[in-house]
Amino acid sequence: MKNFILELILCISALSFAAPPQQKEPTVKVTFAKDLVVNGTYQKLVTSAESNSGPILYTLYDGGHLYEEIPTAINAGTYTVYYSTESTEQYESFYATATVTIGGTSQTIGAVTINEDNEKKKFVTIEGYCAADEDFKISEDFNAEKVVLTRKFDHLDVYATIFLPFEASTNQLEGISEILQFAGVTPNAETNRLQVETISIWDDSPETAPITIQANTPYIIKMKAPSLEIKGPVTFKKTKPPFQHIGNWTFVGTYTFKKWDPFYSNPYAHENEFRGRYYGFAAQDQREGKSNYIREYQTAVKAGEFVQFGIGARIHPMRAFLVYDPDGSYAAESTNSKALAKSAAYNYSSTPLDFELPYSMDVIVINRKNNTTSDIGKIDPDPNSLKKNRYYDLKGRNLHGKPKARGAYYKSL
Repeated sequence: MKNFILELILCISALSFAAPPQQKEPTVKVTFAKDLVVNGTYQKLVTSAESNSGPILYTLYDGGHLYEEIPTAINAGTYTVYYSTESTEQYESFYATATVTIGGTSQTIGAVTINEDNEKKKFVTIEGYCAADEDFKISEDFNAEKVVLTRKFDHLDVYATIFLPFEASTNQLEGISEILQFAGVTPNAETNRLQVETISIWDDSPETAPITIQANTPYIIKMKAPSLEIKGPVTFKKTKPPFQHIGNWTFVGTYTFKKWDPFYSNPYAHENEFRGRYYGFAAQDQREGKSNYIREYQTAVKAGEFVQFGIGARIHPMRAFLVYDPDGSYAAESTNSKALAKSAAYNYSSTPLDFELPYSMDVIVINRKNNTTSDIGKIDPDPNSLKKNRYYDLKGRNLHGKPKARGAYYKSL
């Protein structure tokens, strides 16, 4: 009996001090796409993948956030795919890289990438959240077989600003329910309050005939779908100043990322010099008290209100804003500017205003069909474009997550 107890104790001791099971090297097999050629669509860079140690995670950015989804790309070029598996009780973690090429050529100009396949057909991508400050400018017209706009419209049935560098029929623009055009700023006959007038020039009702949306012209649109799909070929037009000057005001489209900050590139919204000449649509609610807008103290602001831009306001390419321009100097500077997009940073040479512009204005729609006028309520500048805590590389590309690798990045605050 004693021998049995002793053997049992020795056995238990051996089990207690046994080494933990050693992790094995996992088996990971990934097949990458070959013979890809740019075609205006997102193409998968991985054709098959399997692992005996859990899901395979991917990213196209060194140190970027990892996802289970197969990575895709739309522009011509060579991509580095970073892929890995996480450590488990049985298997070690795995990490590797591979390169995949999409054939053709590409040229990136600001937010626009122009791709060509082997037959010289052009496919264009417009980055909806580009934070680069490079202008988009072309000196002659060209035809594109397909255009993809990456901008998302999360808030439907509200209004957003947009302008495009190409002309297209409304039959080719899927996802829009109404298009408005800027018509000026006038005082309301009853309240004497300034109001922004717009004209409804097209809607998606069956009886409405299609129209052509002009290139380099800012519009206000209402969306019924989260993305704007451009169907079929379109013609990109030679770059010209994207503005409409009516009366004392200029409605301006921007080709590049702009930030109203006296310490960012050009101090074109410094309150001492500009006194609230710029207007746009508030992206989020603002409490009463200190705010990001021109005045030091403001009443509460609701998302979608048409208010003065101030310190901290920002706007991504292919959107529009309104500027008080009584003598047409802003429009004249835009016309003669060597760098057209830089006109949004134009410094007025005139003295500061000797009066105070209103903090906010109403926006109304004049309907040509029945000659009625209505208040369009809230206008949304695409809240995604103004989200905080986005990370970008030095070329202004959105990293879709917090970078983990060492390097130079910048973050929208």
